[in-house]
Amino acid sequence: MATSDSPLHDATTLPSPAGHYGLRLFSPVAVVASFLLLGGLLWFSHDLTQEPPKLERTSLAEFPTDIGGYHLLKDVKLDQATLNVLRPTEVLMRYYQGSEQEPPVSLYIPFFATQEEDSRIHNPAACLPGAGWQIVRRVREPLPWRGKTAYANLVTLQKGLDWQMGLYWIHSRGRVVAGEYRAKLFLMYDVFTQRRRDGALVRLMTSVASGPDREAAMAAAKARLLGLANGILPILPKYLPN
Repeated sequence: MATSDSPLHDATTLPSPAGHYGLRLFSPVAVVASFLLLGGLLWFSHDLTQEPPKLERTSLAEFPTDIGGYHLLKDVKLDQATLNVLRPTEVLMRYYQGSEQEPPVSLYIPFFATQEEDSRIHNPAACLPGAGWQIVRRVREPLPWRGKTAYANLVTLQKGLDWQMGLYWIHSRGRVVAGEYRAKLFLMYDVFTQRRRDGALVRLMTSVASGPDREAAMAAAKARLLGLANGILPILPKYLPN
């Protein structure tokens, strides 16, 4: 039986929770760090409410009709139902062709002056399968960009007996970005440092000619995509803000 001299009745022998873990409940460093963190969050939330900077750019409607040996074949207007889903600030959908003997290349550029939950870039890797196209192969394709090498997604698609190839990237405020999550990190950084939420998708598509030599048809399709892509890359900054 425990007596009054037992440690069970001696409060001085019971360690405090903070003392047990070697912590101080009101460490000066922790207090200062908390205030700095709170101040930073308040400043950031206030900054997000500010209007984004006004961006100077040329309308996509004035995009060239002749680009590096490719000429405009058809200008497509998206229906209102599609626009209501995508909600872009401006969109370009065209077909270009190098010669009458080869399939055309479609060029699709939706631009968003600000990206919100209901108005943002849609990843083709998710949208194309939804349209019935199976992505058979996807690789990163190098592209020349501002004296360096950037990367886009090169995809091979199949739907029944039909084959297509596509090349696409996210144009992230002067960057050519293949990865969706990397583009989101850049977006967070640019919102924090520049209050900018703009961005665009650049997607090129072309059909793969049928025939016994599919490898040659694939190589020709890839050459068409890269031919038009290399033609538009130098002029994109005029239409998509850096």
